[in-house]
Amino acid sequence: MDLFDTYSYVVESASDELIKDAGLKNPPEYDWEDQDGKEYFLDQRFANDKDVLLRGYFHCKNKVEFWQKYTSLLTKLKSPGLRKLYSAELEQTFDAFYKGASSAVKFTQMSSSDIVVRMEFPLTVMPLEYVIPGGKLSQVITFPVIATKTENDADFEPAVSASSGLSVNLFSSNPSVATIINGKTIHITGIGTTVITAQQLGNDTYNPATDKTRVLTVIAFVENNKFPYTFPFNLS
Repeated sequence: MDLFDTYSYVVESASDELIKDAGLKNPPEYDWEDQDGKEYFLDQRFANDKDVLLRGYFHCKNKVEFWQKYTSLLTKLKSPGLRKLYSAELEQTFDAFYKGASSAVKFTQMSSSDIVVRMEFPLTVMPLEYVIPGGKLSQVITFPVIATKTENDADFEPAVSASSGLSVNLFSSNPSVATIINGKTIHITGIGTTVITAQQLGNDTYNPATDKTRVLTVIAFVENNKFPYTFPFNLS
């Protein structure tokens, strides 16, 4: 609906603020514990919100009409949900919501009946998204170090996860030390070391994550703190 036809409100300025670049938000980052430096994920970038002042005035026949128009416009601005703000000058529609009370009021008597009331309405305009071609989001795998195990330890599931919330699959490089059950449970099969790889291949929304690996070491079980093996001794 047209602001003037419906509410008798004439917008004098706002277009300059609507087209002003609000800047981009900082990209997601991950500080790898076992590597120097950070990794930045630039698959998707988002703009900041920006504050816009609708500067203008109500042109009404009298104060009674002004209060009717003002109350109706304020009710519309305060109603739930986003407002669609269309600028004919820019030929663009913006999503916006009302922030608070108007910052200035000035009555001007134009004639014996007509009055002009200058008023500003602060709005927050939701940004347009800056998306790098490809459009998928990045994800990272969190995989804590695996504590040393003994050969008769029970099956266990390491605390591995992906930032996307998608399930992570595990793989063992040495089946004689450990195998993987249903992609997430580690079953110990013998003494030695194996590399456990955590993998997440992505989906329609997320790109594949970089694989994360941990070394699993399995040692012999020692009962009652005794050495598990005996060796012959010769005394002459």
